[in-house]
Amino acid sequence: MSYSKKVCILFICIITSFTIGCSIQNEEQSLIKSTYFEDVDKIIIYKGSAYKQVQDLKSFKKVLKDIEGKKVNIENLSRDETEDRYKIIFTYESSDQERKISFKGNNMLYDDNWYSIDKNIDEIYNKIDFEEKIDSNLQKSKVKREARKNFKMKDSLLGNWIYDDETYIEFTKKHIIYKTKQKDRKFNYKINRIDDNKIFITAYRDILFSNDKDIFKIEILIDDTKNNIILKKKMLKSEMGYKNNLIYIDYIDDKKVELGSFDDLFFVENKDI
Repeated sequence: MSYSKKVCILFICIITSFTIGCSIQNEEQSLIKSTYFEDVDKIIIYKGSAYKQVQDLKSFKKVLKDIEGKKVNIENLSRDETEDRYKIIFTYESSDQERKISFKGNNMLYDDNWYSIDKNIDEIYNKIDFEEKIDSNLQKSKVKREARKNFKMKDSLLGNWIYDDETYIEFTKKHIIYKTKQKDRKFNYKINRIDDNKIFITAYRDILFSNDKDIFKIEILIDDTKNNIILKKKMLKSEMGYKNNLIYIDYIDDKKVELGSFDDLFFVENKDI
């Protein structure tokens, strides 16, 4: 092989490596991970109870991948009661899993972090070529959400709370029921005291002829809407403790609706309790 051919081949290899390297680097620098788009079935963007379904997934993926941003100091986020907050919901062909990206003004909640972004979510929504529709269940849920503000503290606890797609906690008047896809676990409980927006609970088993009934203590912090809670559980026989963010869910026409929201600043403001 001649010297000139060797140089030409070497040059081609360098260019190819450089191109691949740039491509990988650009992929790594993108704020939204590629996993959000793998095997995606539908992407729906909500504006309050209104929504549009994305038709051109490829183009919309490029729009989202082009979003750049930097992490926001949570102390600089302001609380508001805007009902028309945007959310993008990703559903997938191969699983029941959903992924969500939430927006608050020019800030985006993604992978449990808030980012100040360089794109206007209003413009992104308005450019989607799809007829805007209204989710009637979300409209009805707004009425339920507002009504819960007037509940007494102990009454607001009753019902179903969720902290992931597979795990629920139900409070009845007498029992705490931990629900998973595999099994349910039921405990009796008593409210020891209520201080402002905190409820202190002891969970126990009703075991005959046993003095060892109490199992764990629970401290619950409830937000002003009474749709979001932070639950801290302390086992009485060990040093183990747990803390979970939970949101209230209800059912409208047999469809689950979330009255609370994991992107509420209540969780940000109290993340260190």
